[in-house]
Amino acid sequence: MSLDRYDHLILDALQKDGRISNVQLAAAVNLSESACLRRVRALEDEGFIDRYAALLNQTKAGLSGNVFVHIGLHREEQSELAAFEEAVKGIPEVMECYLMTGEFDYLLRVVVANMADFERLHNESLTRLPGVARVNSSGRRNCRCHGSQRMDREVITTLAEKFQSVRDATVGLCATLSAEDTVVQSMPDTSPTKWHLAHITWFFERFVLEEFSSDYRRYNDDFHFLFNSYYFTVGQMHARPRRGLLSRPTYAEVIAYRKYVDDAVRNLLEQRTDQALVDRVVLGLNHEQQHQELLLTDIKHVLSCNPLSPAMNEDNLAPAIGKASEYSYSDGRSGIRSIGARGTGFCFDNETPRHDALLHPHQIGDRLVSNAEYREFINDGAYADSKLWLSDGWSVINERAWNRPLYWSEDLASEFTLGGMREIDEHAPVCHVSFYEADAFARWAGGRLPTEFEWEDAAAEIEPVGNLMESGYWQPAAAADSRQFFGDVWEWTSSPYSPYPGFTPLAGSLGEYNGKFMCNQMTVRGGSCVTAADHIRASYRSFFYPDARWQFLGIRLAKDAAK
Repeated sequence: MSLDRYDHLILDALQKDGRISNVQLAAAVNLSESACLRRVRALEDEGFIDRYAALLNQTKAGLSGNVFVHIGLHREEQSELAAFEEAVKGIPEVMECYLMTGEFDYLLRVVVANMADFERLHNESLTRLPGVARVNSSGRRNCRCHGSQRMDREVITTLAEKFQSVRDATVGLCATLSAEDTVVQSMPDTSPTKWHLAHITWFFERFVLEEFSSDYRRYNDDFHFLFNSYYFTVGQMHARPRRGLLSRPTYAEVIAYRKYVDDAVRNLLEQRTDQALVDRVVLGLNHEQQHQELLLTDIKHVLSCNPLSPAMNEDNLAPAIGKASEYSYSDGRSGIRSIGARGTGFCFDNETPRHDALLHPHQIGDRLVSNAEYREFINDGAYADSKLWLSDGWSVINERAWNRPLYWSEDLASEFTLGGMREIDEHAPVCHVSFYEADAFARWAGGRLPTEFEWEDAAAEIEPVGNLMESGYWQPAAAADSRQFFGDVWEWTSSPYSPYPGFTPLAGSLGEYNGKFMCNQMTVRGGSCVTAADHIRASYRSFFYPDARWQFLGIRLAKDAAK
């Protein structure tokens, strides 16, 4: 059946008023009553009119909120889609459901009475739909649960507790350091402990208090210059390589600065409950957790330069001696895969947008490369074999006389750790190697480094647990029963650090956080033994220059699937 002008007029009229009488409809479309009725019956029989429905006045019905919900599934297979679509029909609050392309799989429009009603629907229905991996929502202006962008007081209270917990944890990392320890800068890439403590405080002062509190007064105007890192859009800063010359302010004054800002942030959270403030504080906390890791890796380098090889903490636990399994590979998934932040919880802008990536048939290593395997690489003369090295890498290792990982002794038997000099555990993952060394080892071993997309797809459904900062080791450990995707060492990938398709940096000065570094660096994945446990996730992207070694950086192998 093909539709003519009268059929379209009839359908337009019925969409506006499904209860219009045939007499009124015939007059509206300029047809006789009998001709109009025949056309309506034909449109019904041919399926152009599926059914008639009543549109409720949502406010009168006590359903004042429209919430648009994005749904992402674990797998995008036809059976999963069909099961989801069948189940969603049984949820009366769902008014519309659309299949999407891109970051999420479905968009739902649901109607609810209030925030509590939406939370009930979210917890009891939406998250229990078959195949659901993530749920993200936003509300229209007439929705009390989201439209005003006010946060529940319980959420704010929890955030205030989290804020103080993270802030206290940073200072706690310094408990065994002297004031003298916190001043030293051992190379341009590192920063003094005292500077880290002040900088992350400056971040909260500049981007939270000064932007959300109209009556806030700076602790010290000079600190804005001393402790800005690289945010040129808010002002100039003290040169990074000269941070170790800042004997003043003292460590005690930096701690006082932290308390001043902490008190102000807590007071602000008691006064305001808007979403923008919450988002900014959460960003600040994740920024602080990044600096917790940097604080530990930087002080490790500082202490390693001391001929006494002092421990940061002599009571630091030594990892249990385990046994690495024989190196093996698992088949990775190939084809079009979804990569990037899933849309639930916090993520940095460089993890977005979620997008499709093509993965070719490949295999990925079941564990990290061990110290014993890397020692074999050294003993085989690899550092003298130019065939194994990228051109830049060959230049670097010769110019800097590298012949072993950073912190290893010349006899390849011991290494410097945050617990002092210790015997190398041959079964633990090798660490403190550059991208150049990781790439050369992979070539020597008959493999390659994984792409960051291969890595993320393999890790996506693995719980992000492992040997992380809270384990207390602060050193990679052998794990025979773990694939070690999270913790121990950041894993070099073969992927340059570059923006995802459609990447948009944060607005304003915070747009300098990640985007401007997307050049000449390599992506690393998985976190390390000094990464906070609640900070890491499969989509997390960090990045370093290819010659970097002072971070806990290690190796996982991959290889192309046999053809």
